[in-house]
Amino acid sequence: MNNYDYEQFNSIIQLLYRDFYIFRQHFLHRLKMALYWVLITVWVTKMFLPSMGLINFGPFILISSAISFGLFVGMQNAMNLVDDITSNQAILYELTLPIPQWLIFLKIGLSNALQGLIISLSIIPCGMIVLMDPYPFLEFSLSKFIMIFLCSSFFYGGFSLILATTLKNMYQVDNVWLRIIFPLWYLGCWQFPWHILYKISPYLAYADLLNPMTYIMEGARSATINSATSLPFNFCCNMIILYALLAYWLGIRWMKKRLNCL
Repeated sequence: MNNYDYEQFNSIIQLLYRDFYIFRQHFLHRLKMALYWVLITVWVTKMFLPSMGLINFGPFILISSAISFGLFVGMQNAMNLVDDITSNQAILYELTLPIPQWLIFLKIGLSNALQGLIISLSIIPCGMIVLMDPYPFLEFSLSKFIMIFLCSSFFYGGFSLILATTLKNMYQVDNVWLRIIFPLWYLGCWQFPWHILYKISPYLAYADLLNPMTYIMEGARSATINSATSLPFNFCCNMIILYALLAYWLGIRWMKKRLNCL
């Protein structure tokens, strides 16, 4: 590594450090906001759904909610980026640094990915307290657990760049939420396993394989709850990485176009 490459690398590290200095100041608040939704959902699932025949559905919802929350972190960070682009434009300072502009956008995606990863992992022990079960995941594999959270967070970081280009201004937040985020998340096997969808309709099941969230949910359950009926773990990870690389490529390309980068 020559001196120029080292200076670029060091600049990116310093920018990431700046992002996490800000993130650390707001971490507890953002985690608290995440836990409001996740813990209430898990509590309702544990308390009431067993009377409807859904036994031990709490761990299913906990792992699905925890691993999917990075999507909402990416959405929030994309909103913050759009707010900056349409107002203060602090990002223009970073784009004037002697660093390739694509590296700046890559840094933003990776920063969003790591922030989502930290919040998602922090949700798990809090959810286990609500479940009142020290071993809620019957087929827990630490290596698979770490791998699927890393892969999913990597995807969320790239997808946050796409969201930042799709969201033209802050008045379109509800439009992006209802048309993109909610269908992607809710239809991506958050509340049901893929093999059940396949039993109901093979055509819908195969169509759902176009949704990257399907692989994230199925991979998480394969690593924690039930590997027998979930999609193959390695296949899920490979597909998530493929979608992530596509998301970063499109996100960086569209961000450069939006900001008229040379």
